[in-house]
Amino acid sequence: MFDEQSRDDFFDGLFVFFGQVLDFFPISYQLFIIYSRLAFGFIENEFMIEQKAKGFMAVIDVCRKKSN
Repeated sequence: MFDEQSRDDFFDGLFVFFGQVLDFFPISYQLFIIYSRLAFGFIENEFMIEQKAKGFMAVIDVCRKKSN
């Protein structure tokens, strides 16, 4: 369906887009915990929520670095 180059271009564009969006709408860590709580259906284990939020924050950091 897609060759490897077009797939890479798509993801590079996606990273740049999310990096720009996140620069425009800064997200604090605490806010991200709340969002992840909502997204994962109020998981009871606080540790799991925090680990997932840290993982998402790492992805966001990668997006920001790629967009710069």
